[in-house]
Amino acid sequence: MSSDKARQLERLLYRRSFRGLMAVYEHNYSMINRLVPQLRTATGSLYSSAPELPALYCRIEEQNRYTTTLRLTYFLDIPEQRRIADPDLLIRVYHDTRQCEVMSCRLNGFMPIGRYEDSSRPVIDCKWDSNLFLEKWLDYTLSKAYSFANGQETEWPADLIDLEAV
Repeated sequence: MSSDKARQLERLLYRRSFRGLMAVYEHNYSMINRLVPQLRTATGSLYSSAPELPALYCRIEEQNRYTTTLRLTYFLDIPEQRRIADPDLLIRVYHDTRQCEVMSCRLNGFMPIGRYEDSSRPVIDCKWDSNLFLEKWLDYTLSKAYSFANGQETEWPADLIDLEAV
């Protein structure tokens, strides 16, 4: 059985379980490392472009021995020469356990999710939703040939609209 089929079977068997979520974290880890090959040593803000698609941005928020925290987003142009970061995911990568999870998402915007403390849903459901989104997004970015392998550094825009305040 191929590894993709085995992963799909495992996800069906452990749907919405802690064990199944850990399988998603592991898959996300392998994909984020393909997208950002130098992840353990990266610093600052990077961008990657793909033909006829918006540039993808990555900002290393924190770099530690066993973890890396990064923000992954597109900057979408809107009227009045302003931009929004959307989707805007804060991601923690655990190098020692080879896992990657979404730490937070915006409450408004293209992919809004509820706050854990305000939601009537269990925390594990929110984690499933945001991490499945990350899995699909990473798969999409890799399929479109986005890559931070070249380490193209950039400045993080100062003209962003805060979607939390909208």
